[in-house]
Amino acid sequence: KMVESGGGGGGSGFGGGGRVGGPGLGAGGGGMDPQTQKLHQAVADGHHLIKVQVPNGDVGLIIGRGGSQIKMIQERSGANIQIPQAADA
Repeated sequence: KMVESGGGGGGSGFGGGGRVGGPGLGAGGGGMDPQTQKLHQAVADGHHLIKVQVPNGDVGLIIGRGGSQIKMIQERSGANIQIPQAADA
């Protein structure tokens, strides 16, 4: 699965560090779905986008029992972590 984390500025934790992204991640959005537009706007506003590949069998370790682990990571880092519902092929 691709785990996406977006966070504000800062120099430590999961949300800090250098700006990461690919081409075409600036503002705009003709024909994009609302979530993609929101992501592009956040990157254009100076937020960071970090994508991490996690084996499907290990995603539960990030989420934790009842979501406790992912909530703790988000609270400590200020990141917004999103894990797609469907497994990658």
